[in-house]
Amino acid sequence: MKKMLKITDFAFVLPSIIAVAVILGPFTSIAASVTIKIPVEAYDTGNAAAVYPDEPDPSPDDQLLEIYGHLTLLSYLAFDLNQLPQGFEIVGATVSLFDIEPEHEDEVEIAFLDVPTDWDRATLTYDIAVAQYGAVVATDSNDEPIAALDPAKILWLGKALMDNQTIPGTSTAIRTEMLSVSPFEEADLVAALKEERTNGDGLVTMAIHGTTRNNNQILGIGFSDSEKGPTLSLTLAASGGSGTTTTYDFDDRTLQGWTQVWGSTTAGGPTNLGLISEDDPPVGNSVPPLPLSPPSFVGPVPFEAADGTNTRDQAHETLLIRSPEFRIYPNGQISFGLIGGSHPNLDVEEITDANALPWNSSTSGAIGVALRRVSDGRYLGFYARSESGSQFWETITLGEDELSGLVSGDEMYTLDFIDYHHGGWGWGAIDSVVIIEGTMSGQVPSTIGIAFYSN
Repeated sequence: MKKMLKITDFAFVLPSIIAVAVILGPFTSIAASVTIKIPVEAYDTGNAAAVYPDEPDPSPDDQLLEIYGHLTLLSYLAFDLNQLPQGFEIVGATVSLFDIEPEHEDEVEIAFLDVPTDWDRATLTYDIAVAQYGAVVATDSNDEPIAALDPAKILWLGKALMDNQTIPGTSTAIRTEMLSVSPFEEADLVAALKEERTNGDGLVTMAIHGTTRNNNQILGIGFSDSEKGPTLSLTLAASGGSGTTTTYDFDDRTLQGWTQVWGSTTAGGPTNLGLISEDDPPVGNSVPPLPLSPPSFVGPVPFEAADGTNTRDQAHETLLIRSPEFRIYPNGQISFGLIGGSHPNLDVEEITDANALPWNSSTSGAIGVALRRVSDGRYLGFYARSESGSQFWETITLGEDELSGLVSGDEMYTLDFIDYHHGGWGWGAIDSVVIIEGTMSGQVPSTIGIAFYSN
């Protein structure tokens, strides 16, 4: 919920602030700041070895059954930090897994490794893992050889006992957070992630060592679209004289001032772009994706009909939801996360404004975000995901190179999230919208107060 306070109230509300936007007097430099939490799910997993690393193929189903249905696997995870919005620093990090069979109290370790990120799940073997990806041979309590990790390659290590209780009616168990193992602390994980993001390629390799069975279900790393896989939750902070910063994370379970412009009455399809929360009661057979910033995001409603019918991909009248108005200078920045379908088929030279949008969706329609100038309603640019369809969030960032030819600090703008596509991956969702106003020669307009969002 958006609130406006007098500057004199600032000291009393600071502890509850999630996003702070400060605007000071004329010719004054400012220090705006915003803090958001974004979960990044693993985009790939691969297994290197089982109980006996020297066996040529240690993990087919028949061998799993011979070892009481359980194996001690060395599994690799890949996370992509490139989807994070630019201009934000990592200040906190946690890693979590789910346990699909909570009756087994399996101890699991997960490590952030200083190794290359070019492993291929299709060809990964224990020999390759030893040669390139930090694997070594250790022994278990029975002096049996097991797969383990080279301590010199470990930048951070966490551990958890997987003894959760399942939640009736859902496909996953309660998520378990990995606690740092001495001498490592959360600060070591944050430092390693910051180094990789700043000086590396942004791709992170972690490795799990623990008990599993076929498809890694006990560890919660054999995940489908309806399961929330291994997750790296990052707390990001931005600060400095970059102008007013506003974030729309929808985490207070409201639209935070976004307004429905167009909905749909077409039977069998979504009715509007609205709020979806990760703890909504299960409906049908499909589970919506994990929000980019929990617990809520904006997407097609309903995501699926109560009888299990796929609603989100079906034909509908054009859906449009619009952000509150904002001002932005050419050196500002806009970022937002998108998931689902990618259909960048909106030509702003042809579809100049919302009134020129098609009335109904089509298989050649568009899903994405338009930058709109308020004074004349003109669409200045349209931005969509780079992949045709995916269950993973992608962050789109519009920086100075993009905005300098489009915007002026004297105008007001909105973001229009538009969906007039149906068919395969005929849905899209948006989360974690961050608008950094920028400054004109390091200065901002006259005093208007302090705006912030809090739960």
